[in-house]
Amino acid sequence: MKALLSQQKILKTIEGPDKLPDSLTVEEKDDMLEMALGTIILNLSKNILREVNDETTAFNFLKKLESLYLTKSLTDKIYLKERDNEKSSDENEAIILLNSLPDSFKNVKTAIKYGRSSLTLEECISALQYKDLELKIEKNDGGENLFARGRH
Repeated sequence: MKALLSQQKILKTIEGPDKLPDSLTVEEKDDMLEMALGTIILNLSKNILREVNDETTAFNFLKKLESLYLTKSLTDKIYLKERDNEKSSDENEAIILLNSLPDSFKNVKTAIKYGRSSLTLEECISALQYKDLELKIEKNDGGENLFARGRH
């Protein structure tokens, strides 16, 4: 988005209307702000537009987009990496491992993903080994030990 605005020589508009050069007339500033807003709107999908349609300036549009899509949570990182098919780092390998798990690991997968800002492969494997052990114990005793400890 910033590249498009830069190409049109209106990138300064996203810094806020007060950041535009004083040498411009009010009309020129309004034209730049309108062009920036139009450029942003034309380059967003309908789903994203629905989330930011309350905003009326290019500056506010981009601030809202950043707050929605540039967060640093592990969940957002996983989504972006899945979408872009990124590979190679330890965290990426952990993500690939999580995405390959069967349905029986759904709860532990959710627990691993949420509330974190990063993940190592070692942490992921450790949590999965614990869950695997728990499933084996539950299978061998028919769930009796879990019930006796107050879980059902």
